[in-house]
Amino acid sequence: MIARAAHNFFTSAEQEQIRTAVAHVEEQSQGEIVPVIIDQASSYAFTAARSAFMLTMALTALTLWIIPATEQMHLFWQLPVGCTFCFAIFYFMLEQLPALKRILLTR
Repeated sequence: MIARAAHNFFTSAEQEQIRTAVAHVEEQSQGEIVPVIIDQASSYAFTAARSAFMLTMALTALTLWIIPATEQMHLFWQLPVGCTFCFAIFYFMLEQLPALKRILLTR
């Protein structure tokens, strides 16, 4: 089967059938139906990793903001270890809790 782009996925006759079906259903309800055909959906594979990274960076920034500058030198080895640990926890949480993952999906 040849892949077709969204703008020419349906023939004119098929588009008319969709318009008719949508109009019929809309007459029987108070809602509006908007059929959408897109070339490519969002990549969900990296959602957990991207979100875990962003949460880890936010937590790191918060940590550096709270800890006085004089004590930040002691974080030389602790910060990378802590970031790795936090990333693993956030990533595991996002993979195990689909509801949380859905909140962080991009449009």
